[in-house]
Amino acid sequence: MTENIGQNTKLIVKRLPHPLITAVLVVSISHANAKTIVIEDQLPANLPAAPFANVAPTEPFGQLPALETDVLKKRIFELKKKQGAEQELLEAMTLLTGKTNPPSWCYDLASANARRGKIDAAIYWLQRAALEDECSAAAVEKNAVFREIVTDPRWGKMKTFLDETEKAWQQATYHRDVLTLPKGYNAATEIPLILGLHGYGSLPEDFSGDDHQKICDDLNVAFLSVSGSIPLGRNSFMWSAKFEDDWERICQAIKKTEPNIKVLPGKMVAIGFSQGGQLAGDLCAAYPLSFKGCIVMSPGSRSGNRLGDALKFGNNRAAGQHYFFSWISGEGGGPEIRSRDSKKMLEQAGAAVYLHEFPGKSHSFPDCYADYCSIALQVILKGR
Repeated sequence: MTENIGQNTKLIVKRLPHPLITAVLVVSISHANAKTIVIEDQLPANLPAAPFANVAPTEPFGQLPALETDVLKKRIFELKKKQGAEQELLEAMTLLTGKTNPPSWCYDLASANARRGKIDAAIYWLQRAALEDECSAAAVEKNAVFREIVTDPRWGKMKTFLDETEKAWQQATYHRDVLTLPKGYNAATEIPLILGLHGYGSLPEDFSGDDHQKICDDLNVAFLSVSGSIPLGRNSFMWSAKFEDDWERICQAIKKTEPNIKVLPGKMVAIGFSQGGQLAGDLCAAYPLSFKGCIVMSPGSRSGNRLGDALKFGNNRAAGQHYFFSWISGEGGGPEIRSRDSKKMLEQAGAAVYLHEFPGKSHSFPDCYADYCSIALQVILKGR
């Protein structure tokens, strides 16, 4: 795969016929002269129909105020940490599911309803999780909260449906990418492009929303959050074992944005978390003519550390690049060890490398992610 992005392609808008899914391949959402563009491939044609269409919940929801999506997401994370907030959490997740396309929290809603003994509702949300998010029969059978569903007479049909749906996703070539542009941007103007690379099993929306819009506006950059090369479901992706294959996938994603953006050559930056963080570093090292630098958060990989191979692939031309590595203090030693090992290799190739440990207990974005990202990007892009 060369470092050339390719020629213009035409984006086609179509509606997708499926009993539980309504989606748009290209969705443009504008607000206050800002724009977010979602580029979504056709869903797999062989997704099976849900076997139980008459189990939709009838219990009314909506006791919470009509919060904006980002506010509602933050409220859900707060409620997950709060004892005795099960009903409010259930309502919040249901509201969010109705606000987002593709929806989130389907599996969580199935679990929450199963804990409350609402088996029909749990089956409904498991079906939607399989079609619109990610859900396997094996995961359901291993989760004690779904014991009543696994022993329900309907489980045989449900298991067949979940197995067939999982197989359809595994064979799919489905992807979804999210492009965020600064306010008032003219598509004929060259602009630095920031690539967002999510972690294993996650989704491109991880690098979108208000924080990323503000970064685009403040720094006059564009953010393209790319879904992983391998779909695990509509809302779940992973990256491959080879950065060369993932780079090909990313170049295809960039090519689809050409009607909306003109990328400033040699001024791309990759930012990634976990598996996507490791990939960000590998791509920056392997394709130094394309990348000014990268931001690597809590790096991890299912295929070992290939940074040495990436540097060799890029002829060790890391001079002038800036690499920011970070990890969370309580997430375990793996990301820190990987970051420090990477620093040694990159500095030998002439790169400037920065390490930082953020306080916390879990494998997640740091609390001050937006500020950290903005500062790191300014250092990487200085003198552009």
